[in-house]
Amino acid sequence: MKPKANDKKASPFSENLPQIIRNLLLIYLVSAVTVLVICFIFGWRSSENIGTGFISGSLCVALFGALLLAGNTVPAQLSKLSLPSVKGQEKYESDDSPSKDEAGRFFLTTLICGAFLFVTGLFLKMLW
Repeated sequence: MKPKANDKKASPFSENLPQIIRNLLLIYLVSAVTVLVICFIFGWRSSENIGTGFISGSLCVALFGALLLAGNTVPAQLSKLSLPSVKGQEKYESDDSPSKDEAGRFFLTTLICGAFLFVTGLFLKMLW
């Protein structure tokens, strides 16, 4: 007899925790630099205005992640419709697709990054 694999699935978040942390830091640094550049372009050079920029940037990052997650589920929802123009229904029928896990990890990463940006903005606003 063939040995059966464990039925217990490892959490996709625990397997790739270093990769998630690396992506989180990368997204945080890129978005923090972007917020700073935008603040300096518009002439917001006080820490209170930069803090407001970080808070607004955190909302934008969280909204970006949510919209990407919503957009990732659209092909799976379209495949359930019986339209003749929708092709590749077999591709989206499985619920355990790797793209769904990746989308969940990316959404989690953008939410955590947005929270870090929000905390940074609050810290800058309360600093001075």
